[in-house]
Amino acid sequence: LLDLEMQNFDNAAQAFVRLIGVDHRSDDSQYYLGYIYEKQEDYERAIENYRLVRIGTNNFLAAQQQATRFSIQLGKIDEAHQWLMTLSGGQPRLEIFFNTIESNLLIQNGYAGEAKELLDIALNKYPNESELLFARVLYHDSQKDMAGSEADLRQIIRMKPEESQALNHLGYMLADQTTRYKEALGLIERAISISPDDPAIIDSLAWAQYKLGRYEEALVNLRRAFAAFPDHEVASHLGEVLWMLDRKEEAIQVWEEALEATPDSELIKEAMERLQRP
Repeated sequence: LLDLEMQNFDNAAQAFVRLIGVDHRSDDSQYYLGYIYEKQEDYERAIENYRLVRIGTNNFLAAQQQATRFSIQLGKIDEAHQWLMTLSGGQPRLEIFFNTIESNLLIQNGYAGEAKELLDIALNKYPNESELLFARVLYHDSQKDMAGSEADLRQIIRMKPEESQALNHLGYMLADQTTRYKEALGLIERAISISPDDPAIIDSLAWAQYKLGRYEEALVNLRRAFAAFPDHEVASHLGEVLWMLDRKEEAIQVWEEALEATPDSELIKEAMERLQRP
């Protein structure tokens, strides 16, 4: 492991192969070999080793996620799916988990249509599974299909009225993409009553308050959210509220510091350009 930490990959690989040979911590060794080949961009061998990590061991799920990621990136979509379904062995919870992982990776790698097909089939088999519905919300989001996202989120909320993440996701979407601000605020307030310390929900609450013109309240909540989770999206919101309160130097400082940590943030760049436009 020391060689691995020092990125002495050849020495580390030899050590892990020896451990596998004597069947000592072989699953951990297969996982770390997969990691080494991943870092060396030898993705075929990474997939091979990740798939040798056995079910029930510490790194099993992480290994299968990485194997699926690289299989999809190599265009081996059907093979990746068949492998996961074989691994699930007909166990519903494992099958549902793998379907959500696979669909997310498909979307991330430009195979949104394949993700939609996968999720539709899975939801036909397991129609009341919120994990699958959430995964399909991510598909709808990727396609900017707000109506589709709203329909699936409302189905989750009907099944699980205390599901704070669904309430928050829907509330934030309505606040950010529509003028249904009061409805959005009501949903987010329900979410925050369930998960009062979740910084993502606090950020959503502040954004709805901002959209309703309640800038001072929004600022208090954004500072709280940013202290707990200094994410670039929260920073973009915080800067915008400061700007609208005519605290423009503070706003620019927040944005610039956030861009140092996340230089590719389109959210911050868009906010800066929009608000500084003459």
